[in-house]
Amino acid sequence: SLKIAQSLIFSKSHFLKKENLISFLGIFIGVFGILTVSSVMNGFNEDMSSRIFNTKGDIKIYKRHHKPIQNVNKINNILAKNHNIKAASGIIKTELIAQKKSLVSPVIVYGVKLAEHKKITKLLENITLGHPNKKSFNDDGIIIGLDLSFQLNATVGQSITLFSGIGTIPSPFGLIPKSKKFTIIGIFQSGIPTYDAAYVYVSRKNSRFFTNIKN
Repeated sequence: SLKIAQSLIFSKSHFLKKENLISFLGIFIGVFGILTVSSVMNGFNEDMSSRIFNTKGDIKIYKRHHKPIQNVNKINNILAKNHNIKAASGIIKTELIAQKKSLVSPVIVYGVKLAEHKKITKLLENITLGHPNKKSFNDDGIIIGLDLSFQLNATVGQSITLFSGIGTIPSPFGLIPKSKKFTIIGIFQSGIPTYDAAYVYVSRKNSRFFTNIKN
């Protein structure tokens, strides 16, 4: 087969024909393009996967109809017996509005336990400004994304207010939304602008304030 190929390639009567040259170049460019695109897409896929999993856990467990999971410790004990699971963390997720003076932005709030959460994501490794720790986080600290800090014109050490979009607290003027002031203790950059503009992290205690979830 090698001799036949050599005779066809180097034969002037066959290989140097215009049709053969065009076919050869077409095949070469096609294969080269497929290899290049495949390499780029594989690299892109790995890069995007790492960015997503740096911010979120690989697998999420929800209760039916997204109702709150009450017996978290029982589930953690079951997960701990599975050697394929490296770590797990309970999260309270809610949607609120962040405000600084006249600037507002809708946000997705994750109520987390910092010691647990850093085992399932690289949130603390993605901090570009500030030095969050357990004490500052539990003392009404908040970690926000880089794009959100631009939208609110807020940085580490400054305060922003989170409030619910629906009134739940009775007052003489009717129902008013719950609100709480937080101090920015860290700004993260995940590499995905959508996440950096929408996600904020507070302690589970503060998240319970907005959701009324006891456990």
